[in-house]
Amino acid sequence: MRESNHPNRWTSVRLEERTKLPQTSGVYAVINRRKIYYIGFSTNLNRRWRGKGHHRFAQADRLRRPNLHYLPLPKQHAKTLEKVLIARYSPPWNYSKIPTVRKVDWMQRVFKIV
Repeated sequence: MRESNHPNRWTSVRLEERTKLPQTSGVYAVINRRKIYYIGFSTNLNRRWRGKGHHRFAQADRLRRPNLHYLPLPKQHAKTLEKVLIARYSPPWNYSKIPTVRKVDWMQRVFKIV
């Protein structure tokens, strides 16, 4: 695969600007400081990252300034490219369990009881 196809070279938006993602199918990558954390594909990139619904959102939100890089592609091409990219770059979140997020109620936050 040529370096021009590296996810760092794709169009990107900051995580907090994810509503700007197109409503098309494609491959996406969570990247922070040039490190690829996760690669996935979706039939609708915007819907996949809408709100906080993505299963890796909490992890991405904890990174300093994460970007969502994306490459619009037809569904079948996107699925194939996703597999190739995961095999090539071995993003750590693609091979890990989703961490459980411990809920802290408002009183614990106010009084820092954790």
